[in-house]
Amino acid sequence: MKKNSEKARKNIFSPERLLRKNNKDILTHIDGISNEGERKKLLKELINYLEGSLLDRDAGNPGPKLIEQLKERLGNDGKGLKEYKLEDLIWWKGTEVQIEYLFSLLIRNDLIDKTQFDERFSLIAKHFKNEKGNRFKNKQLSQAVRNLGGKDVPGAEVISNIVNNLKNKT
Repeated sequence: MKKNSEKARKNIFSPERLLRKNNKDILTHIDGISNEGERKKLLKELINYLEGSLLDRDAGNPGPKLIEQLKERLGNDGKGLKEYKLEDLIWWKGTEVQIEYLFSLLIRNDLIDKTQFDERFSLIAKHFKNEKGNRFKNKQLSQAVRNLGGKDVPGAEVISNIVNNLKNKT
């Protein structure tokens, strides 16, 4: 019985049926799905369906415009990384240089895997918001580090102590 109701539900929310609605209704429906796995699966199905059959439609209809909006909701251009809402982000009250320094120390001390070093700006931008409550931008972070130009990071000693305490507990 459960399988039949699940199958019926999938038919109701199939890509073909959903795309009869306008873009805003589709996006609202997707945002309302609480099960993350189900939400990602539907996003991927819709993107594949659109890319496969609707790319030639004009931008006012689902087609290319909706594909980009769906990929944005899927996160990181469809690569599957979750895009967090601003209110879900960690509010960093320090500077861009300080948060980059923290991440660099965490990586150097093997508290974050070394393979993440090149992605540190993206990780910070994905999980933190700045002092004003806005998302960090990769370019903003890299520029702040470049502007420092080898000078000491303000508050470096406090950040180092925190990382050392963490390392000593592991």
